[in-house]
Amino acid sequence: MDFNFIKSTSWQCGDIIMVEIILKVTTRCNRDCLYCFAKEKFSDPSLKLIQDSILEVKKKHLSKMNKIKYVLNFSGGEPLLRRDIYQIIKYAKSVLGNDVRIQIQTNATELINHTNLLSDFDNIVFFVGVPSINPINYKILVNRKNKIKNVFNSLDLLYKYKKEVCFNFILNKINYNEVEKAIELISMKWPNFNINFSTLSPGTPYNFYKKYGLSYSKAARIIEKSFSMSEKMGLKMTNFGGDCYPLICFFNNKKIIDSFNFNNCNDKINYVDEKFTKFVSKHRYKHISCKSCRYDSKCQGLFEAYVKLYSIREINK
Repeated sequence: MDFNFIKSTSWQCGDIIMVEIILKVTTRCNRDCLYCFAKEKFSDPSLKLIQDSILEVKKKHLSKMNKIKYVLNFSGGEPLLRRDIYQIIKYAKSVLGNDVRIQIQTNATELINHTNLLSDFDNIVFFVGVPSINPINYKILVNRKNKIKNVFNSLDLLYKYKKEVCFNFILNKINYNEVEKAIELISMKWPNFNINFSTLSPGTPYNFYKKYGLSYSKAARIIEKSFSMSEKMGLKMTNFGGDCYPLICFFNNKKIIDSFNFNNCNDKINYVDEKFTKFVSKHRYKHISCKSCRYDSKCQGLFEAYVKLYSIREINK
């Protein structure tokens, strides 16, 4: 293989060792989203190679005395383009235990071809990327003739099978005025779904970010309004503190600030360093002294790491 399709990380959670395995099972995708940073294409790893690699991760953690809980995260490309994804999950459960938490990052357009995943497996979470709920904006953002109707049909299917779903909506200048309608739609059609509104990843193609990226301060206001609206409708918003969120110092809402979660700031900063070293902005900024920030004890310098790689001009523009 000419790319690293599997990564694993572990952390202590009380008496339990949590192990997350990230499987990039394909780089193929049936959409061509303008904001997507996963543009490199490689041949798919074989089923046997994936199975052997999962077993190697299992062996790596066998010597640990603590109880181990596994999370298996499928990413891509579009993971559901793999016709053997059922076999991969079945094997993973046989090796890692039936209680392994399966997470699939998907656009859901291929779900109709994998209904056996819904009927045969529990403990699967679907993170469904929905660029827009407006048919015209959807077509612009995915850069293909895919129809938002197909995504809605898949969401109906997930709701029918009572699956855990996170509705991922990435904010930008094309879709940000759809947020209230998106919350109302979820509340009406799929009230048990979680929602995640986030900003563009710093890995987004720079030309798209420059033209359509929202400032962190504007995104924070939208997310705060969305949070309040979702609460009133009994919906749950997730992922505060993720790497595609405005940083903690951009929020005013105390509930959001309190729910920010940086379990291991050093790991997070290393992740930022690894992922965004190709940052192309020419505008550098001598960062503010994070120690003067009232959130420093919780953020522990994450803002500083973002500024170094992402520039304050792009964060605040």
